[in-house]
Amino acid sequence: MAVLFLVSTVAAFAETAKSDVAAAVSEGKSVTLEYSVSLADDEVVFSTAGQEPLTFIQGSGKLFPDLEKALEGMKAGEAKTVELSPEQSFGPVNPQAIVDVEKSKLPPPGAPDRRHGHDDRP
Repeated sequence: MAVLFLVSTVAAFAETAKSDVAAAVSEGKSVTLEYSVSLADDEVVFSTAGQEPLTFIQGSGKLFPDLEKALEGMKAGEAKTVELSPEQSFGPVNPQAIVDVEKSKLPPPGAPDRRHGHDDRP
């Protein structure tokens, strides 16, 4: 099953002696972007919508290599959909890592995350 990234660049900057200059995404540039991750059936599994966008240095290895390649050359405001195979993204499904849990044992949606001894909600 492929993973789809809907990427919308917010800004790509190159630092210069005078000021930050807007530029196309390229190696070493600071990039800020909004994105959504969905499965092939269009189920959104994560989105930065309503949250802080992601900021990183292009080529720093913070993203999947094939996703970084797909961002090269994008300009502020541009959007694209990038499809990555499991091998290009999170890796193939590991059947040994799948655990069945009774629904009654799961916390209700919106419940505080108490795994770390505190409420992690914003």
